[in-house]
Amino acid sequence: MILGITGHRSFDSDDQKSWIKLQISQYFDILKPEKIISGMAIGSDSIAIEVALERNIPYIAAIPFEGQEQKYNLTQKEAYYNYLDKADKTVVVCSGTYADWKYQKRNKYIVDNSDEMLAIFNKIPKGGTYNCVSYAFSNDKVIHYINPLEWQKSGI
Repeated sequence: MILGITGHRSFDSDDQKSWIKLQISQYFDILKPEKIISGMAIGSDSIAIEVALERNIPYIAAIPFEGQEQKYNLTQKEAYYNYLDKADKTVVVCSGTYADWKYQKRNKYIVDNSDEMLAIFNKIPKGGTYNCVSYAFSNDKVIHYINPLEWQKSGI
């Protein structure tokens, strides 16, 4: 089973990131993906790659366009290049440099090439994660949800 990943890029705290990582780990235990597809953004995508690397799950790096990482800080760029080096496969979805619509084209690639989706999504109907989840839903994909707002109830 190939599991597509979509999710928010920023979180409130390191505690919230740790909770999300734990939730992703638990979904990987349950779903047992043979491979994941990550959009290679900071936040949820990177956390899912960390879990995949810890579990030796291969992943496809789905990059919306060359230079996606140019606005990342140095630490984020180093992690990005490390993740690219370890990817089972790298796909640059769109040629050329930045254009906002290329993120959704990348999201469609992830959905179209996955059997199921894992969405780290606060269920607020706006933004790229919402657009990806909407596309997956309209294509009858099974979508598993982790709501990042739930971490406060966890006691972590």
